[in-house]
Amino acid sequence: MIKRNIISAVLIVVITVMNFPALSAKYVSDIDGHWAEEAFMAMEEKNLVSGYDDGSYRPDAEITRAEFFTVINRVCNATRNTGSSFSDVSEDAWYKIAVDYAYSAGYASGDGNGLFRPEDSITRAEAATAIVKAFGGAATKKTEFTDKDEIPEWALGAVDALVYLEIISGYDDNSFKPNLPITRAEAVTIFSKIAPLRHITSGIFENQHFERNVVIGASDITFVNSVFDGDVYIAAGVCGGEIRLMNCTLNGKIIFAGRDGAALVFENTDCTYAAVNSVDRLNIISVGSSAVKELQAATECDILEMDTDKGFENLFLCSGSTLSGSFEKVTVLGGGVYELTDGEIEECIIQSDYVPQLNINGSVNTLTSDKSYVLNGNTVAGGKVQKNFESDSNDNIKLSYTLARLQNDDFESEPVTGGTNTDVITDKSYVLNGLKVSSGKLLPEFSSSVTEYELILPNSLGEVELTPEKNELLECRVGDDTISGGFKVSGFEDT
Repeated sequence: MIKRNIISAVLIVVITVMNFPALSAKYVSDIDGHWAEEAFMAMEEKNLVSGYDDGSYRPDAEITRAEFFTVINRVCNATRNTGSSFSDVSEDAWYKIAVDYAYSAGYASGDGNGLFRPEDSITRAEAATAIVKAFGGAATKKTEFTDKDEIPEWALGAVDALVYLEIISGYDDNSFKPNLPITRAEAVTIFSKIAPLRHITSGIFENQHFERNVVIGASDITFVNSVFDGDVYIAAGVCGGEIRLMNCTLNGKIIFAGRDGAALVFENTDCTYAAVNSVDRLNIISVGSSAVKELQAATECDILEMDTDKGFENLFLCSGSTLSGSFEKVTVLGGGVYELTDGEIEECIIQSDYVPQLNINGSVNTLTSDKSYVLNGNTVAGGKVQKNFESDSNDNIKLSYTLARLQNDDFESEPVTGGTNTDVITDKSYVLNGLKVSSGKLLPEFSSSVTEYELILPNSLGEVELTPEKNELLECRVGDDTISGGFKVSGFEDT
């Protein structure tokens, strides 16, 4: 049965410990004229914001870790509870269940010494990290705050992502102040931006229209012929199952932070930008006429194209992932293992400070890297360009390319060109239409019209390099030695 349902946003700001009374606007005196007044009032109009017993909100006061994670739990609809065992969180504490939910969902952790510090303030860096873990986000563009050197390394990616999504910003002096405690006003503003709308019901929903950002907080949801004008946050409350977008219109970004192998399926749905960031490995699938122009994966995922002519156009992978399909451009930014289990990649660029491992069971038209990487078990030096790389299920590597002529003085004899030779043999190295041939090799029935060359290498070779030479000639080397055997030229081999 088709259901029609739009669930308005739920934003509950936990400021009192035991009670959460709804307040009328006439009692809210300490937010009158405050820069965050609009965010507070938007939530108050839905009777979802709570304050102190005296009717105040104390917007500039610091929010505790327990309060902050209680807010996140309710916005993302986190209901998974595997428990926690922090020594400073007693079983009868009002925030015990909130800590358990946040820890189980993967966006809250302790201080490394067995403590959660529930009554401590939460810093801006800590808050940014928790928000990205709960709602997702990734960005390749780095922020340029004046105090960026003060941002902890573990928070850099989260800050970049939230700035890119326009969820957080810096101060007027272009500083971020990562170690400053976040205030209640800042927390309310953040969550009002992320979740003006919230959908937490499983099922099939047709002809929905979400005019603002929406948080998805339940598994096994299919949206049919629906329009999303704002950004879509698939939160950590989505555990397993799938979120399917069928014949939908996405006018904003889609951010995926589900858990337990959850899947995001684009079916006949175009998307300009999608991002993946989760503590678990997730699945991203394109079906039919779907076209996803850019996908940024900050964490591990499996990316699959099924029965589609378009699929994923531009991938940025920061952690080990598996691909299956036909991809225009893949940029590897992190370490780990990256596998193409089937299909092809038009262009693969490695921009990693680590040594990523690429396992290719398919083809890559162009593969470039400034630094070393491992390709099907072989270490490849940086600065090399590989053309038309292909590997089959038997781990045979095949590189096909056209060789240009070198200048004559690069070798011991003049290049052999023109005509047809029944046998070509020499006791010195020479160049045959751009292909360097070692001395003592016999090339039977050579035809000068041959320009395409194919090099087949077993996967058991050691370090393999393709070195650009003059006129774009590519030579294959094992260590310091040029490979002379194994060349296959249009059906006949040098011996």
